[in-house]
Amino acid sequence: MEENNKYRQTLKRIENEHPFYNNTDLAYECILDQILSGDLKPGDKLLQENLSKNLDMSRTPIRDALIRLERENYLEKNGTGFQVCSFQIRDYFELCEYRLVIEPKAAFFAARNITDEQMERLSRNMEEQRKNAGRDLRKSMALDNEFHNIIAEASGNSYILETVNSYQSRKIFNYQFALQRETYKFVKNKHEAIYDAICRSDEKAAEEAMISHLRFYAKNIMQNV
Repeated sequence: MEENNKYRQTLKRIENEHPFYNNTDLAYECILDQILSGDLKPGDKLLQENLSKNLDMSRTPIRDALIRLERENYLEKNGTGFQVCSFQIRDYFELCEYRLVIEPKAAFFAARNITDEQMERLSRNMEEQRKNAGRDLRKSMALDNEFHNIIAEASGNSYILETVNSYQSRKIFNYQFALQRETYKFVKNKHEAIYDAICRSDEKAAEEAMISHLRFYAKNIMQNV
């Protein structure tokens, strides 16, 4: 019953946010939300019959959503259906390498182009990070995601923003393994360095601080796997 309520609540929220989604899109977003929130963990099995009941949908959109999630490497096939993928270290490092190409330049341009409104949002984000200090890991991950999104937006480059948005879900999936409570304080410290450089409009320092931050992610995962 509790599981059913979680799916129904998620489904209602997504329907309100995206009123023109078809059932396949809704099922996809609901299942992905459960994976990214940690309610579905690596190795957890997903049965079409149960999902069909929980989401009050036929099996066809459920099946199509599961196939799509498998194609995107969130799910893998098992003997009877699908299960949530385990952590893939190669995927993590490839994402880190890709981010190192894009996000340092986002920070560089953000230091030059950030607006007053974006600066205010970034300041509020940093204040929330200081208050949270890693106590609530899910909130830490959400704040980290928001921090990078604001910087991508503040770059003033629509292609950078579109690229960063394209890997948000994969980044959140990997965060569940990369971010730990005892190491989040170092993540916050890296954010502080980027934030300070952007506040000073120091383009090069912002770029270098972002490089240091993303390299920390790659190093940190080796201590957690």
